[in-house]
Amino acid sequence: MRRRRRTPEAERHTAIHEAAHVVVSIRKKRRFISVTLEPTEEDQGCVLYRKLPMHRVGQDVERGLAAERAIEDSVVSSLAGGIAERRAARSDGVRLGRGTATADEAKAKEMLSWLSDDDRQIDAHYRLCRVRAEELVSVNWPAILALADALLSERTMGYRRAREFVSSLPLPRPGDLGEEPTGVCVAASGGGPDDMTQVERHDTGHL
Repeated sequence: MRRRRRTPEAERHTAIHEAAHVVVSIRKKRRFISVTLEPTEEDQGCVLYRKLPMHRVGQDVERGLAAERAIEDSVVSSLAGGIAERRAARSDGVRLGRGTATADEAKAKEMLSWLSDDDRQIDAHYRLCRVRAEELVSVNWPAILALADALLSERTMGYRRAREFVSSLPLPRPGDLGEEPTGVCVAASGGGPDDMTQVERHDTGHL
């Protein structure tokens, strides 16, 4: 498959984008399968996750709340990539198109629509998730840059390798990053539809 050509600057921004997904996912204990910077016809890089347990929303309280939390964490980690890339681009004096930001918002609201069919509630929930994502990107910025540099060298990391790398960094940690993550990975550990995967894709937005 033919690979897209990209400048070193664009590749660094892609690495920061994917690193933000990963660092925030680890902070939220959201398990993923792998992260890669290897480009394809569709993606400049991606993080591969297990599919969210959306079918469990509205079931019994315990499973329903876990599914809701998983969806919220997914939205926050999804938004983190674009937020981090735009921060890096501003620092480098690069202008990014609005296409990526618009796509991120639409994807986030689509996921949040599983929790409510009220547009005003979805908008409010989206704004809250975005604030959380911005805060997590800000407080974890040194770790995101460090992981981005490692990704530029290693190109692809599995979950355990990425978690070990992030856990070795001097992060402000409200919980033990060495614990097995809960939420999505628990729901996705058995057979059936939850074993399907979803991908956080990154397509360059450089102008």
